[in-house]
Amino acid sequence: MVIVIIGSSGFIGQRIFQSLTSKNAFNLIGTYYKHKEKPEFIYLDVTSKELIEQFLVEYRPDLILWIAGSKNLNKCEDDWEYAYQINTQPIKDYYEIKRRLNLESRLVYFSTDYVFDGLHGNYKDTDQVNPKTNYGISNKLAEENILLNSSFDLILRTSAVMGRGGQFFDWLTKSLVKDEEVKMFENIYFSPTPIQLLSEATEYLIKDSISGIVNISGGLRLSRFEFAEILMSINNKFSATIVPITASRDSNHFQHDLSLIQSNICKRFQTHDFDNYLLDELSS
Repeated sequence: MVIVIIGSSGFIGQRIFQSLTSKNAFNLIGTYYKHKEKPEFIYLDVTSKELIEQFLVEYRPDLILWIAGSKNLNKCEDDWEYAYQINTQPIKDYYEIKRRLNLESRLVYFSTDYVFDGLHGNYKDTDQVNPKTNYGISNKLAEENILLNSSFDLILRTSAVMGRGGQFFDWLTKSLVKDEEVKMFENIYFSPTPIQLLSEATEYLIKDSISGIVNISGGLRLSRFEFAEILMSINNKFSATIVPITASRDSNHFQHDLSLIQSNICKRFQTHDFDNYLLDELSS
């Protein structure tokens, strides 16, 4: 099976590439746009329909893990055209090319909790989406294209993927070792997703050819403050003082509660409880 990971140089793409490579069960091809993290990665600009077509013609993958796109909330909010061209249009282009070339590749699209409005949290995979940001809207439109074009493809919704190499996780763990105050929001809730859990989910779901929409999360509804408290409790090297603060609701990006309820299928592949996933990241 030829598996292509579109967006292999980012945090999530790198870790999933490493995880699947370690299984020696797949013929893996990774793509990059700005940062070529491995010499074997292949350049691909997903905003170029021509390059997407050339790539698909040459490699004809059986499965595509689509992790590429922009998660830059500020840039997406400032520039709708940018958000649409990098998060929505490439998916539309992919299906048009797939039909025209009669390709049989299957798609797994990595989506986001931002497709929800953040008003009440604990969102199920069957709940109605209602994004409030350009980032969320562009992902919602990509999801709609997938559901319109295929009943065999898969949408993975995640919430704040955590692990070594992740920007927020690395910043927080480096901050917690200092004997200083670390301010964390107590009124913004999410469901942190350990990267190891997401990697396990990806492997399981591609082997079993699951389709539709699946919520992958750590299974807990936590504030940013509560998440930092958990990290403090499981690592005695952390000496910071965590200070709860309140986020302004006037911010364009304020999302009170984007927590996700795990899809039932998560129980089939989850190997650790939440704390032990974090311990693995802290000790490696």
